[in-house]
Amino acid sequence: MTAIENDELPSQLNEITLSGYTYEQDQTNRTWFVANVRYQIKYED
Repeated sequence: MTAIENDELPSQLNEITLSGYTYEQDQTNRTWFVANVRYQIKYED
């Protein structure tokens, strides 16, 4: 997997699909939050 810088993405995206996420609980065990989000992005240059 390769990270893409914001200025490297074209302005025209064809499709963005949520491919997965993980969530965690804070240290007080009261609040859940999304820790990681993975997307599949399709675009054309």
